[in-house]
Amino acid sequence: MKAKIDNNKFNSQDSKLENNYFEVITLFFIIGFLITDFLPQFRSIEIIGPQYLYLSILNIIIGIFIYYNPSIIPQNLISIYKKSYLIKAYILFLLFCGLSLFSAVNLSLGIVSITRLIIVFFTLVNFSILLYNRLNLIYKIIFLIGISVFTQSFLELSNFVQFSKVDSILNGLSNLKGNTGNINIFSASLSIKIPFLLIGILHFTKWKKWFLVLALLLATILIFLTGSRAAFLSLFFETIIYILLCLKLNPLKPKNILTISYIIIPIIISFFIANLIFEKGKGTGRYESVSSRVKQVANIKDASINTRLLYWNNAFKMIKNNPVMGIGIGNWQIESIPYEKKIENDHTISGHTHNDFLEITAETGIINGLIYLSIFIFALCLNLKRFFKSENSEVRIIALLSILLLLSYGIDATFNFPLYRPTMQVWFSFFLALSIINTSTSKEFEISNFRNKASIFILNLFTFYGLLFF
Repeated sequence: MKAKIDNNKFNSQDSKLENNYFEVITLFFIIGFLITDFLPQFRSIEIIGPQYLYLSILNIIIGIFIYYNPSIIPQNLISIYKKSYLIKAYILFLLFCGLSLFSAVNLSLGIVSITRLIIVFFTLVNFSILLYNRLNLIYKIIFLIGISVFTQSFLELSNFVQFSKVDSILNGLSNLKGNTGNINIFSASLSIKIPFLLIGILHFTKWKKWFLVLALLLATILIFLTGSRAAFLSLFFETIIYILLCLKLNPLKPKNILTISYIIIPIIISFFIANLIFEKGKGTGRYESVSSRVKQVANIKDASINTRLLYWNNAFKMIKNNPVMGIGIGNWQIESIPYEKKIENDHTISGHTHNDFLEITAETGIINGLIYLSIFIFALCLNLKRFFKSENSEVRIIALLSILLLLSYGIDATFNFPLYRPTMQVWFSFFLALSIINTSTSKEFEISNFRNKASIFILNLFTFYGLLFF
């Protein structure tokens, strides 16, 4: 009997060590995804290429690790996916994107686009495998993201100060692009990480709380300085909804009011700092002041808003002309030229519709546009239900985080084009993975059988296919 007890104790310790090992590896791979925002451009025309190449390689490395460590795979992984509407909808979305290649005028553009979407899909798969039954790591992940936001913001503000000294404040402002190549994408890449900071500030104490408060201050200063109206909306709604839902979790008490002040005060300070910089730079338009930029949100006479409306109108015309199969995934760049030459006086083309929902509908058909939209609607309903109905505090917090990530990404998808931007797709995949695996009835990991190994091997082949075609 004693030998049996000792053997059980040994197995328990062995299982605990294995679980700790997988937790460390998971955090290591999360850091790997965070590196996406710090990659050099490698002399490429756009940073998008190196970032997708990096994600392909990272996914292959993760896939190889999973293949040789099958105990990290939950035995009921396939059943989880079978029951998940989000996975079904996303696979159906990819299928329709693939079918649209038959209507594409430029097949090469379509292949590049579908390959990138496949890379994102396997990022989602890897996130769900790594995080399943390890959602207890969420606060460690939040702090790692806080370090990433602080580093990203500090480096960009340092570059801004140096550039302003050598040239001018206005040119410094116009070069606030980080490692994204575009000022709006940079602001979106910061705003989608704000929910992590908000939740971390509420959770942590002492120096970790103050560190995240500082990261929030630096990030919001940059968001205001970029003058990105989509990021302004995202920041505003993230903060308001977070505070309201937090009050739902924790009724109004002096301690909670103090915690909320840790969020509100840095944002107010960053608002005034940004306005002081704008005033010193004596800029106009985008860089006149934060307040004037906010007022432009509803001004349809504004040049950039008017241009977006024209792009959207062109998208509706394309949808009307190609309602079933669309113009082909990735083909907006060339199919929009006949429409845009009537409204543009220069030789530039839009490249994107500045609305992912309309662009997907125009490129892949009305049915697929509705499928893509349904992913967001279902994810929102699912996470709201978990937040209000679940009695598990961890489930509710992760549901809250998912809601805020969906909100930030959804706003950007309405006014910009995050669908093909790897720095945004990482967090889209992360949000979907959380939405799929965030349940309070998950089982312990067990050694998977040959079928699971074969499934992961097939996934790796597809990811390798994406790397080759990239």
